[in-house]
Amino acid sequence: MENRTDDEVLELASLAIGHVDLAVVLAASVLRRRGEIDRARELLEAHVDVNDRVPFRLGILLQFDVGDLEGAKTAYRAAFERGDASGAYNLAYLVAEEQDGQAEAVEWLRRAGEAGSSLARADLASRGMAEWEEESEDGPYRWVEECYPADLVPWIVASPDPDPAFEPHFLVSDDRPFPTAGQLARAALSDLQIQLLVTKNELDLFSLSAAIPDLRNLRIADGARVTGLSALLDAGSLVDLNLQIKGDEPVDLSTLPALRHASVTGVNFLSVCRHPQLEWLGLDLPRASLLPTIEAPIRTLSMTAKHAGAVLERVAHPHLLESLTLFKARDLDLDVLRRFPNLTKIEMLWCNGIVSTAVLADLPKLRELEMYRCRNLDDAAVVGTVQSRLRGESDQELVIGPFILSEYGEEEDGRFDLSTSSAGWEGIAEPFADRILASSGYQMEKLVVSIAKLEGLWSRGIERDSEAEAIHLIFRGREAAVAVAEAAWAAFCDEDRLDAALQAARMRGKR
Repeated sequence: MENRTDDEVLELASLAIGHVDLAVVLAASVLRRRGEIDRARELLEAHVDVNDRVPFRLGILLQFDVGDLEGAKTAYRAAFERGDASGAYNLAYLVAEEQDGQAEAVEWLRRAGEAGSSLARADLASRGMAEWEEESEDGPYRWVEECYPADLVPWIVASPDPDPAFEPHFLVSDDRPFPTAGQLARAALSDLQIQLLVTKNELDLFSLSAAIPDLRNLRIADGARVTGLSALLDAGSLVDLNLQIKGDEPVDLSTLPALRHASVTGVNFLSVCRHPQLEWLGLDLPRASLLPTIEAPIRTLSMTAKHAGAVLERVAHPHLLESLTLFKARDLDLDVLRRFPNLTKIEMLWCNGIVSTAVLADLPKLRELEMYRCRNLDDAAVVGTVQSRLRGESDQELVIGPFILSEYGEEEDGRFDLSTSSAGWEGIAEPFADRILASSGYQMEKLVVSIAKLEGLWSRGIERDSEAEAIHLIFRGREAAVAVAEAAWAAFCDEDRLDAALQAARMRGKR
């Protein structure tokens, strides 16, 4: 019954309420998994004052399902006051997200550690507080045993201390018996990535079919002997899929309703390229004869393919792509990148034969450019110049206004003075607007809008519009385009005015 959410399970749990404290938590968990968040909340709130197991679970629901962070803090605080150290730990991380909240967060971690939380102790130790280090022992780490059900721990791979760069995962391999479907489902519901690395014994996904609907993050490693891929058609909650096996078993991945991130090798890359809501796509394309049309509305593309240029020509929504990573591309003409006006990040690794590198200097929104062990570039100097310029702009406290206007001439101090333009302010206002609109994105829009407000160039009519729309209104005749352009450039060149504008746009804190 551990993986069921039907009415019978809910009825049995409800009958036990009042007799077994855990029954309330179980019933609320079933309702939450069924998507009945309001009913789950009502049930927990009805018992929060009389059942010590409830406050922490109520905090989880309020934080992650309702978005009521203040309510979650109250619930976590109540959980801690009634003996649950996990309440203090979760409260620490909510407090840490507030401005100037780090000191209070550490204090809550201390309280959690003193109350016996190995997770909090490990966190404090990772912050350099040696007095909180726990002696290592053979077997699972204490913080893992504290965070996850005991019967899942044998399959959990984790770092000695909680580390965002190495999230714990649930590894199914030949080294230990396969978990039950119920264990797999609870691991998925615990936000663990499920990794299947079975190379000796064959694993049929249909044998775990009861767990498939709860899968959220699944990786099937290269070389794994996994069959029954069509069982994934029932993976209605699957958000992240890393499918690296090269078998020939087809499954239409475009039908998975929750899928947003996918990396696929083998025959099934064609279907994932058609997914109507996919945002992140990773492809390993071995042969030029396999040319997919990427119909998915992706924002990030990571691709291993010799014929990468031909694939980039077949991206159906080029204006959406923001990040591009290419491995082992051959004879790549970067002129194809002109199709992608909103690219902010490009990485090229082990590529050979790159031409039209001058295009990189023309990509209006590019902020990051990395090349690693790429050979036979037609103009390496251009690449170096672009990288140097981007590294100079990587600090978020810097503003890209001078670069946007670089075509108008450079003074000895490295700044650009538009006032010397032969066309005058009237002549440069429209080009300035075009570059802002085409090149700089939302952050610059926010900044120019804040400058317009500070300079008194803002009308009440614009207050009803979003900042992005307001930029268009300013520069398309309803506001004083010339005055805004002049004020913006003056702010770019004046540290105090720039600082005030950044603070007004909430792009820099008060000093």
